[in-house]
Amino acid sequence: MSSSLSERFKKAVGIGSGSLSVGEVVGATASSDAPASNPSVNWDELKSYRYDALNDMSKDIRLMTILPDEAQFPIRVSLEHVTLERVDKRPWNEGIFSLKQIRDTLPSGWEIREAFAEKYIFTSARANSWTHPSTGFPKSSYIAVRPPREPHYEALSYTWGEPGESKQIIVERVDTRSSSKPIVRQYKIEIRKNLYEALLELRDEKEPRTMWVDAICINQDDIEERNEQVLRMGDIFQWASRVVIWLGPESGDSELAMRSVAYIGKQIVACTDYWQMNSPDATERGWGFIQTKIPYSDSTWTAIEVLLRRPWFERLWVAQEAVLADATSIIKCGSSEMLITDFRAAVQKMGLTVHTPRVLRAIAMNISLVFRINKAQPLNLLLLRTSRKYCTDRRDRIYAVLGIAQKGLVDSIIPDYSINHIRVFRQATLAEINYSKKLDVLEHCHWADHRGQTPTWVPRLSGPLACGSIFPFHFASGYSAAMVHVEQYNKHHQLIVEGIECATVDVTGDPNHMSTDNMVDISKYCKKWVARVRSPELLNDVKFFNYLIRVLCLDEEDGRTTNVGYPQLDEWKRFFVRDKLSTETAQADNLVGAHNWQYDGYCKWAGRAIFLSEDNIIGVASMGTQPGDIVAVLLGHPSPVILRPVNDGTYKLVGDAFVPELSDANALLGPLPYPWIVQCYVREGINFSIPHFVNIETGKSSVLDPRLPPLEDWEIVEDESDLSVWTTGGYSFRNKKTGEKTHHDPRMRFDALKNRGVNVRQFRLI
Repeated sequence: MSSSLSERFKKAVGIGSGSLSVGEVVGATASSDAPASNPSVNWDELKSYRYDALNDMSKDIRLMTILPDEAQFPIRVSLEHVTLERVDKRPWNEGIFSLKQIRDTLPSGWEIREAFAEKYIFTSARANSWTHPSTGFPKSSYIAVRPPREPHYEALSYTWGEPGESKQIIVERVDTRSSSKPIVRQYKIEIRKNLYEALLELRDEKEPRTMWVDAICINQDDIEERNEQVLRMGDIFQWASRVVIWLGPESGDSELAMRSVAYIGKQIVACTDYWQMNSPDATERGWGFIQTKIPYSDSTWTAIEVLLRRPWFERLWVAQEAVLADATSIIKCGSSEMLITDFRAAVQKMGLTVHTPRVLRAIAMNISLVFRINKAQPLNLLLLRTSRKYCTDRRDRIYAVLGIAQKGLVDSIIPDYSINHIRVFRQATLAEINYSKKLDVLEHCHWADHRGQTPTWVPRLSGPLACGSIFPFHFASGYSAAMVHVEQYNKHHQLIVEGIECATVDVTGDPNHMSTDNMVDISKYCKKWVARVRSPELLNDVKFFNYLIRVLCLDEEDGRTTNVGYPQLDEWKRFFVRDKLSTETAQADNLVGAHNWQYDGYCKWAGRAIFLSEDNIIGVASMGTQPGDIVAVLLGHPSPVILRPVNDGTYKLVGDAFVPELSDANALLGPLPYPWIVQCYVREGINFSIPHFVNIETGKSSVLDPRLPPLEDWEIVEDESDLSVWTTGGYSFRNKKTGEKTHHDPRMRFDALKNRGVNVRQFRLI
């Protein structure tokens, strides 16, 4: 279908026959027999291009074909309408075994991991391989081959750039209505400079190139079409033959930077569970290890930093475009290019290794967080990963990530550019809560971000979070569900939530504004706070002391979060405190697993402050927390929250908190009995940790809380739906009588907790 117009153009203008003449070129005021490829164009004589309406905006898209020509000639394109059906499943993945299925077939000593771009890699102590170690094992069981698909096109990912200098290109349209001889009519369209430079680089001298480019393929003046096409972005980039990421023209040492980054990436395989290893095709055999230093010169590292500071990496819309790009997709800077898989592996390596120059390491880590996003993620995680990305329209904070959000959520958010951003944020917040029955999205609400025109429970989403994210390991409300409703009072929207009040804040420390990711500095910050505590003898209390250490590392220790490589809790104690927070100098490099935590942990500490409650409960909370604020656990929220009482019985949401004493639903159900603990396992395929109850004597794990009575009318069943995978790691609770299915433990509902004597109640958030 997509080739039909291109074929007509070939026939009309004689492409392939040695001639570039056309039957007739019709301008604004006259028509004449003239070559389409004319290096000198009188733009004043060309009419502006007027879009034909799409027949069905929910199915049809436009594709642009860049017509071939030499570099000195104006850019000419053609547009056509094609049908792109929405398909939720990738048919070429059918028949591919899961990780578990393949793992069961592996010989002793072999393991399997999932690399990005839907590839499996087989690993052992001696070698890594793209092929199954058992001779004769069918490759069709683990290697997906994508068949050709119509319409065939590439999707361009680029930044629009700031309004200013614009360029003009020619849009050609074949008209066969008035003559048996095709007539090519020319029109003009204005585009911004960055896109113009991209088209110059992408144009071929001999062959047409069919692409989807948003600025040209969407009628930007048609709000209704924009609303509808925004919903198609995920389909458009997912079904493209490949994505071409345009960073801009070559400048300075960009060619050196591109070549150097690509070389790093070819040595490494980046996996979806944060692991990286040597590529089976590597020539530098040790570069896959995080600790290995890459021997680049200072000038090379500087060139790479300049490259990674290009505007493309700062823009919001390109995040979903990068995530949806397949393994054949490329990144271009001028004429230099590299595979997106090589780039993804390289930025992960540069972001994780402590030997990368400090500033570049932070830049690479931020870029890697976006490139590590999996498809069909919860909205709160997408907002977190993209919070540092820039967009000109605040509404795009939501709309720009719909292509990689969970389908059930996307179906309930309809892009509408006729309403303001505050309403968009409120609608999206409620849509996420009602869909997931979780309050995770409230982690984006911080007092320091709040402005008076919005409720405190609606994220402002105006840029980077004022506080680092401490989500998701704390499991404060267990597998409970958030059952909320909204009431309007005095023109204000009140969110009614359920939970339990746990403590009152008494003492707070200064917010952490450190500009370093050095863990030694975090330790010094905490020592300074300890000196202000009204009862220093608390440090002699073993229980309190352990809670303090858990606060310092935000519970990210190997006994709590498995398969990530964090230090053990005892190692944290030795590193951070050395004789109960002494002044002895600690060396981060000597802490096993520190490189996995250092930058990540610093980001979570940023903008937060330690607090102590009236009954000596210690925690770390959002900047802006004050004495008199209350600490509460809300059903469906993984972390405790700080609430500020208002005289009329309502509350303002200050932000979330980490309080180790309130982890694992302790505030709702009491402490776990021996021999049970909670551990968080990285769920294969989603790069996310799911809490499980583990019996340390038997080693068995379950999502069933041992503190609760038997399920009776309910049973637990496997469920690989998007929502279940992200909530309980692939399980659902099903009512044996009614068939009702939920992703939350029915024994943790409000009424059930009330019947157990738990003092849960409602809170009105304003």
